[in-house]
Amino acid sequence: FFLGEIAATLIMLFSLSKSTDKVPGVKEILLAKIVCETGLSKTVSMSTTTGSIFLLIILLKTTSMVDLIISGESGKLHAVYHKSAQPNAPLAVVLSGNPRQKYHMNDRVSYAMFRAFMDIGFSVVRFNYRGVGDSEGTIGTTTDNMLDIATVIDWIQNHNEDSDKIWLAGHQLGAWYVLQMLMRRPEISGFALVSPDVSVSDFVKSADVSGEE
Repeated sequence: FFLGEIAATLIMLFSLSKSTDKVPGVKEILLAKIVCETGLSKTVSMSTTTGSIFLLIILLKTTSMVDLIISGESGKLHAVYHKSAQPNAPLAVVLSGNPRQKYHMNDRVSYAMFRAFMDIGFSVVRFNYRGVGDSEGTIGTTTDNMLDIATVIDWIQNHNEDSDKIWLAGHQLGAWYVLQMLMRRPEISGFALVSPDVSVSDFVKSADVSGEE
């Protein structure tokens, strides 16, 4: 849920201030929408004077997501990072699905995985592979994407030297990348797979084996 959308909702509150004064709960519902969809815990005080709404939103917890650029093998990688308040918090890297099928770091599943780790106290990063969104270069091969993943893993570890645990979470083709990285990065302590792409040969073989009598 982006700041522009929050601003749009707040503008809606002000524009509807007169028309909703006689409809109980409408303004409260819109405010709840902000709280729910941003994931921020807020105290909101609201009063009506000659049809105007005065809002005071006090953030009770920091849920900052920082846009950043990570230097990759083929150029800059666009990423979003949340750093936990705990210096030794576990780490997580979120891997989106196949960029050739329009998956990216801000799709619903990638964002949901990011928020899940964020909400349980992880320092977590999600990013776009080369050639996707604001990441430089052209859409790469499997090898290229694996290099991008390794770059991001190195980046988050270098910026959290007190942490000794790192998880990978992948969706669709990203789930296959997670399994590939498990064989290459022994320090990975946990993983999560969401809707693995069963068209990838490794998943097909696993399904065949599990189906044998």
